[in-house]
Amino acid sequence: MELEEKDPQVLRLTLKDVVDARLQMNELSDRAKEHYAKLDKILLETGGTEIYTLVALLDSLELRLAVTVKEINQ
Repeated sequence: MELEEKDPQVLRLTLKDVVDARLQMNELSDRAKEHYAKLDKILLETGGTEIYTLVALLDSLELRLAVTVKEINQ
């Protein structure tokens, strides 16, 4: 997902899709649910301006923010 779009709903809906998929697979901890609820509330209030500003700053520094799957040590 590119965060260049300024539609504040894009980020919220994308995160909701990820959380919903994890819920369907029973792979979402109570802690993750709590963090998601807090973040969703913040994004609803701010429209994600902080995140979009961070992405714009990183872009101007010729950097990119990426999210990858965490490796689980067994």
